[in-house]
Amino acid sequence: MKPSLCCSVLLMSLAVSGAQLPDLFEGEQVIFPSSVRGSQMFSAIIVTKNKHVIVFDGGWREDNANLIKIVKEFSDTVDLWCITHAHGDHFWQLAEFIEKTPDALKIKKLCYNFISEEWIKEADKREKGCLQEAMTTITPLKTSNIPQQITKAGDIFEVDGVKVEVLNDPYPIQTGNPINNASVVYNVTIGSKKMLVTGDLGVEGGNRLLELCPDKLKADIVVLAHHGQNGANKNFYDAVKPSVAIWPTPRWLWENDNGGGPGSGPWRTNYVKCWMQDLGVKRQYNTIKEVRLK
Repeated sequence: MKPSLCCSVLLMSLAVSGAQLPDLFEGEQVIFPSSVRGSQMFSAIIVTKNKHVIVFDGGWREDNANLIKIVKEFSDTVDLWCITHAHGDHFWQLAEFIEKTPDALKIKKLCYNFISEEWIKEADKREKGCLQEAMTTITPLKTSNIPQQITKAGDIFEVDGVKVEVLNDPYPIQTGNPINNASVVYNVTIGSKKMLVTGDLGVEGGNRLLELCPDKLKADIVVLAHHGQNGANKNFYDAVKPSVAIWPTPRWLWENDNGGGPGSGPWRTNYVKCWMQDLGVKRQYNTIKEVRLK
């Protein structure tokens, strides 16, 4: 069943991009950059009360200069950098940084847990080309001189009062979506609020989290999985019970436009818009333009 037109129109009116938003935090802020290349990607920058910086993912190589510029508004140091999974639209910016601009910022700690190359090759041959390209960028990341930690479920990192909890190890789920379902999910406590960073978690990965740690999913703010479509299912978001949804979504994906106008594409964005309406999520913001939550 297709989502109703009235639902889609209503949700399009609720989500805004590049807006000055009502205060959520107590001196902290979270910045969601827009994609320089107009593609899907995810990047988030948390700035603490005392101007310490935490980064999640980073986006494509083309997003490197913009991310550095934003961080330098507040500091020349990233205290903690967390990666969700091994897809280029999430961590190739970091590879570009390491290879081309390693002196632009100091990085105190880099955290990630990528599922093994061997397992992914065996699990899904269709990912082979993407995987080979990803591995050429993972290698310099792993061999850089940045202090690194392979995360495990239950790890907690704290920077100036902001707590980042690792909810899972990468799930070796043998479907056609293995790298996305291997996303590491983080629940971040920022003052009195919580924000769930989901990476590209798919339905299967979301269901696994629901089975293993449903009590850890509750959050005020959710970054929608897989850029707001074809990711975690409605039951996952029902467990999160967010009041704010962030769509890391470019215009063409937000409008489901494959070149033939809004609604012409195959993407499931409108279904998720309806889920958010059904779940009573009143504040929704997309990253067609940069979003800053304060």
